[in-house]
Amino acid sequence: MSSDLSAFLSSILTDRYAVERELGRGGSAIVFLARDLRHQRHVAIKVLLPELSFAIGTERFQREVRLLAGLQHPNILPLLESGEVDGHLFFVTPFIEGDSLRVLMRRAGQLPVTQAVQLAVEIVDALAFAHERGVVHRDIKPENILMEAGHAVLADFGIALAIDGATDERITGTGVSVGTPAYMSPEQAAAEPRLDARSDIYSAGCVLYEMLTGEAPFSGPTAQAIIARRMATTPTMPRVLREGIPPSLERTVMRALARSPADRFQTAAGLREALERTRAETHAAATPEHAGGQFASRPSLWTRRRGVILAGAVAIGALAWLATRGREASPSLDRNLVAITPFEVLEPTLSLWKQGFVDVLAANLDGAGALRTVSPTVVMHRWAGRADRASALAVARSTGAGISIFGRLEPAGADSVRCTVWLDDASSGERLGEVALRESADRMDRLGDSLSIGILRALGDRRTLGAVRIGSLGSRTLSAIKFFLQGEQFLRRSSLDSARQAYERAVAIDSTFGLAMNRLGVVLGWQGTARSEEANRLMLTAARFVSGLAPRDSLQLTADALYARLSLFEPDTSWWTKGQALQHTLRALSARAPGDHAVWNAIGEAYFHLAGALGTSWDDALAAFDRAIALDSNFAPAWVHPIAIALSRDGPDSALRYDEGLQRVLAVGDLHSWPTIVRDIISQQPPTDIVIDRRLAALPAENVFEVWAALANWPDSAETAIRVARGMRRSRPSGNTHFDDPVVAQGLLVESLLDRGHFREALRTGASDSESSFPYLAMMGAIRPDSASAIFDRWVRERNRNAHTALPWWAARSDTSAIRRFAESARSRVHSDSADERHFAQFELRAADAYMALASRDSVRTVSLLRMLPDSLCAVCYSPRLTLAQLLLEMGQNAAADSLLRRDLTALPFSLGPADVYWRLARGQAAERVGATDRAAVWYKHVMRSYRYGDPEARNIAVQAEHRLSALAGTNRGLSDRAASAKRADR
Repeated sequence: MSSDLSAFLSSILTDRYAVERELGRGGSAIVFLARDLRHQRHVAIKVLLPELSFAIGTERFQREVRLLAGLQHPNILPLLESGEVDGHLFFVTPFIEGDSLRVLMRRAGQLPVTQAVQLAVEIVDALAFAHERGVVHRDIKPENILMEAGHAVLADFGIALAIDGATDERITGTGVSVGTPAYMSPEQAAAEPRLDARSDIYSAGCVLYEMLTGEAPFSGPTAQAIIARRMATTPTMPRVLREGIPPSLERTVMRALARSPADRFQTAAGLREALERTRAETHAAATPEHAGGQFASRPSLWTRRRGVILAGAVAIGALAWLATRGREASPSLDRNLVAITPFEVLEPTLSLWKQGFVDVLAANLDGAGALRTVSPTVVMHRWAGRADRASALAVARSTGAGISIFGRLEPAGADSVRCTVWLDDASSGERLGEVALRESADRMDRLGDSLSIGILRALGDRRTLGAVRIGSLGSRTLSAIKFFLQGEQFLRRSSLDSARQAYERAVAIDSTFGLAMNRLGVVLGWQGTARSEEANRLMLTAARFVSGLAPRDSLQLTADALYARLSLFEPDTSWWTKGQALQHTLRALSARAPGDHAVWNAIGEAYFHLAGALGTSWDDALAAFDRAIALDSNFAPAWVHPIAIALSRDGPDSALRYDEGLQRVLAVGDLHSWPTIVRDIISQQPPTDIVIDRRLAALPAENVFEVWAALANWPDSAETAIRVARGMRRSRPSGNTHFDDPVVAQGLLVESLLDRGHFREALRTGASDSESSFPYLAMMGAIRPDSASAIFDRWVRERNRNAHTALPWWAARSDTSAIRRFAESARSRVHSDSADERHFAQFELRAADAYMALASRDSVRTVSLLRMLPDSLCAVCYSPRLTLAQLLLEMGQNAAADSLLRRDLTALPFSLGPADVYWRLARGQAAERVGATDRAAVWYKHVMRSYRYGDPEARNIAVQAEHRLSALAGTNRGLSDRAASAKRADR
């Protein structure tokens, strides 16, 4: 029947819709996916079953469906069109691409408590709106609740309304089920003729019960059995099925499920208020949000391999909008810090401005005199409840803000709006002022400016603000501002596609809108490597339009642009300068927003990926990530990179804590999710073939890369990173052109083989003889001296920028003629037209002088020359730093060597092969000599475990590290024995 009906609809509606396929069917309608030809969008066409169409009749259907057209609410699926074609009644709604709540529950089982409460509030809010207009849904069930970017949208009001308006003999004779047995109220199951709002409250209680416990309140083999149990028994208490449910929430659920309507909440608004009162307890007891939602399925949380843009993972402001709510309270309030909370909006057509004025006023007031505003990032993730004074004060106090601002927006005639804003002292609760304005509805931008001026005047009556300059969002075009604000709200809800479209519209309208351009780059960066180049261009262009922005926004755009430039990994001579500029900008941003978890996460990202340019280490990165987690433990991005850091530095136990934290935030239960596979690998040593081979084969290549990146620096005995890299070549395509490229998979395997000392296999697999690791392979003896000489001579002739890494090898062999040829090549480029070429040639010449002294065995002069070699000439040229550290150790300058070696060698979270191992060995030696034996043991173990199973040349280095470990153990035992003897003597 459906194929015939589809063809029929296509022929009848050909001027309006192109029917594509059937989406599904239920007891009352068949749903088709169609394309709206006029507006070029997908829609859902619901066609009532013939018997139901006949029973209702066209006139009554149209009369009842008109009521649906008036249900304009964010959590109600709107009606676009309705009609009748040759006896077939139909109506058209937007097509929601997300799954239904049923699919989400089937996938996740019990939902996180905070998510269940959030969805319940949204469902009940939609019902309250409908009930106030005399509409009862009658068929609340998970299948009729659609998920849009993690939020609930209630569907099928159209069918419910039509049936509700046609409840007579014709309906009962059709056999059509009105309602679903598992969710029917007792009175609905008893076929009472008129149902009120309390029936929907019961059904909503059933849905909430199932979200929390994973089970419906009543079940049975047949509809009759379910109804009989509902009439005769009471549901099992939710806390019996799940201990973590707060008691107040359990009481709310059971009251909604009371058998008698008189014992339930009498209105949906009453149920909503009860749910909101339980939020504080719910947040304390719950696992975090986002189970199975947009965040869990988002493209890579890991920043990409070298040469790939890091814009999405780094963007300071945007990462916060992907966070969940935190509730940490600040012990003291800053009288210059302002928290602006969402406005109460009394007209659905103005709903954009509920959060929109948070963004507008935060931008306008930040930097006005001494004032600073709490980032909308933090506000939106700490705000809960209603747009009222109590909620606003709670947000202000939790963020350390001394001033609380909230407002109300309502219609004032046909084409005007009235806005009232209240200012409160968050410490005392004293009212500081009130601003009331009326403005044309099409001049909301002007209203935002007027409100800002009014707020400053109100504050100025009580305090001295100093010189005042109002900032802005960076655009004066209202339509562009509207699309930008829509994008902000979509991004906070993790709806990346919708956010991208909104930002694209804003930039298309105003090509100088820097903030919109920046956010568009952020979204494109998140959405994958294929869009990296465009994301980078947008980040860099956006920074040209910082003039006039609020200080926080200006700093953010500047930092993002610097990060985008550095993460291209184009190490020109300005690389170090840009790195220091980024370091300075991040410090300024953290000083302005010390409580913003997203800022600290951005600092961690920079310290993790750009250690070479910033002079930082992974220890610094981990400290920043830990601070972000302390500020908001539900912020998923902050948990990601610490897995790799902890695994490399401290081992599986420490890494598992971060991995479990990430899984808790994402609420992932899928055996094939990458954090779960990482957990299983590091907790099962050696990992089974099922984990490594079968489960990795089920992952897309991009997610296999995430597993590899977490394990790449872990020196485990099973050499798991090598196995994962091999598995990436067999993984299924991900649609990401970068990670689906076999060359990338080969590169990961080569890198892993070099890291574990399998040099010959790396060479056979495809290690390029232009890589900087070759001189260290030659020094170890893994490459024949004559072959190495030929390779390095070719580097000099071809002006390969890695040629300077051969200087230690030439110096060790006292090959001064090779060093001279290298210096002559550099000297020929000192006067190049390219400034970068000139500066790099200067670095090469100065490095050549130092290594010529080393080849002549003049260690003192070598150290002096290397110390005078500034990082600014080449921030990523690590060979001179390693040589300097080794010489300082030989000369007994242990503290200086330890200080130099405390920073990380690389500029990316990927190994430089043998050079990294030499660096770690030197780190251990320096730490041992300054008495930091615990730290020394960490590095010796890392070297020993990395090369234990490698080629003979690698095993020789592992043996050196093992001997040092043994010596450390003997020293520690001796110290312990002497301490014990001293204690006995004291007695």
